[in-house]
Amino acid sequence: KKNDEIGQLSETFALMSASLKRYYDHFHNLAYTDAMTGLNNKAAFETTKEVIESEVVMNRAEFTVIVMDVNNLKTINDSIGHEKGDLMLKHVALCMREAFVGFPLYRIGGDEFCSIINGTDPQKLIATLQEITAKRSAEDFSTFQCSYQIAAGAAIYTKDDDKNFDDVFNRADKAMYENKKFLKSRATAENQSAAQER
Repeated sequence: KKNDEIGQLSETFALMSASLKRYYDHFHNLAYTDAMTGLNNKAAFETTKEVIESEVVMNRAEFTVIVMDVNNLKTINDSIGHEKGDLMLKHVALCMREAFVGFPLYRIGGDEFCSIINGTDPQKLIATLQEITAKRSAEDFSTFQCSYQIAAGAAIYTKDDDKNFDDVFNRADKAMYENKKFLKSRATAENQSAAQER
């Protein structure tokens, strides 16, 4: 009965349990969420990596790593300040959320990000991300006084070639740097062409 001593104790324990769950969820979010972007943080990435490593050992892993890096963050930080650079990272995170719907996103460094996907063409996701970013960058030009881009590279786990998660991550990272050089080279050529037209 609700009005007897046991009923009151039961109600109190139920309230306490709900309160503890709220506290747990709150502190879990603090521990695994990047405060600036709202994406998963490095600690969440390391936890996911451990899970994948165990799946590799059990010979049942299936995953693709996409590594991303923001071009021109240093230019923005140096020319108009870190506050604008932080704002730009928030805009970049929004681009990633829009492109990577349903996939986890991690901020693993200052301007370094990662997603771990499965069952989707990574190059299609990267193309979508870069299209979204180009559009937002054009809209943001007056705010940041320069354009920004997201360089990205992907690698798919293959059990015959990859011993662990890091093998896949390193290949994705290498592909990202190749894409970064390509994007910078293309931007330079476009700027030179625009200058000649003027």
